[in-house]
Amino acid sequence: MYQKELQPSNPSFQNVQTPTLFNGIENKKSNLKMKRERKRRSSPNELIPYVSKNDMNCFICTFDGCGFKAKRRSNIIRHMEAMHEPHYYICCSQLYPTKSHFEVHRLHVHSDA
Repeated sequence: MYQKELQPSNPSFQNVQTPTLFNGIENKKSNLKMKRERKRRSSPNELIPYVSKNDMNCFICTFDGCGFKAKRRSNIIRHMEAMHEPHYYICCSQLYPTKSHFEVHRLHVHSDA
């Protein structure tokens, strides 16, 4: 398990990249390979399913059982990276898929005020 502490003064805030995929199969790829693949998948020429129904154009997520739809290509790419990539922020025994989700938790639960 790869860990990177976000705040040196508080060890409960960690950025953890898990070496397992969502179906429980161990991921034996190195971080460098994963970063390359992530970069490759979000390239401008990437093919993402595009659906047009009743003049409502949208992109759909290809992850099994997800069905997320977005009108903008950048939103579907952000969704795929945030929700279906094997990296999380962990705090209070909870997983946060993006730094912004983690920051909201940190501000609401761990604020000094």
